[in-house]
Amino acid sequence: MGGRTVITHVYVSPTESNGWDDDVLGRDVLNPGESVFIYFGRYDPGSCFYDIRVLSNGRAGEGMLRAVNLCDTDTVTFS
Repeated sequence: MGGRTVITHVYVSPTESNGWDDDVLGRDVLNPGESVFIYFGRYDPGSCFYDIRVLSNGRAGEGMLRAVNLCDTDTVTFS
């Protein structure tokens, strides 16, 4: 993604899901060097693995992590 990229959308969904939930940033953006604590609606305490997708400037420059174990991880970094 790059050091000057503004993240405009973040999606988090269970790995076994076929789709993405709503953008968890809402109207906010994440500027370079900033961090944010994210709450997301489809958290299932019985499932630990989630896919995380970020978009910059709407769609230009996309990043994705698959099967992130959110039971063992509390920090995810895109750079």
